[in-house]
Amino acid sequence: MVRVDYAENGKEGMRPRPQPGQERIPSCVRLSDPATLARLCRARDWLGDRFHERVLLADSACQAYLSPFYFSRLFTEVFGETPHEFVTRLRIARAKRLLLSDHSSVTDICFEVGYESLGSFSTRFHTLTGLSPAAFRRKRIGCSAASDRVGRCITCRRAISAFTWAAKLRKNREARPPPHK
Repeated sequence: MVRVDYAENGKEGMRPRPQPGQERIPSCVRLSDPATLARLCRARDWLGDRFHERVLLADSACQAYLSPFYFSRLFTEVFGETPHEFVTRLRIARAKRLLLSDHSSVTDICFEVGYESLGSFSTRFHTLTGLSPAAFRRKRIGCSAASDRVGRCITCRRAISAFTWAAKLRKNREARPPPHK
């Protein structure tokens, strides 16, 4: 098995995903008719609805009325990712949302998004995000995605400024001479 490293994506084993609105059928793809594209889209929607379940490639191919090999090849050419990468992307995105919004354990989230092994979930999550699920939760807790773009979140800034203010106050008290009685 050959492992591909897509350096421009920074994530081992995953193709770079086209930006929303840039998805198009490459000129090298020859679809015999628009019905084939419609069947591929229906199969992708079917996969998207069942990403949390164990789905076989043959079942997905049946939704598009194609052989598994041809379905996988066309899916990859049209959507820019394999069916497995598509399902993995959906699972990891859902896991991120659950880690940030829910207080469930990482194990519960792992099974809820469709992984059957905590080890494979944690490894895949770390490969794609650069953090373990628990570290992702710890890093993001209390900080919204918008505040991450700006810098530290307001809560963190307040905590730091309160700590700094208290330290300065203590320092000033120690520097003052004792009052004369």
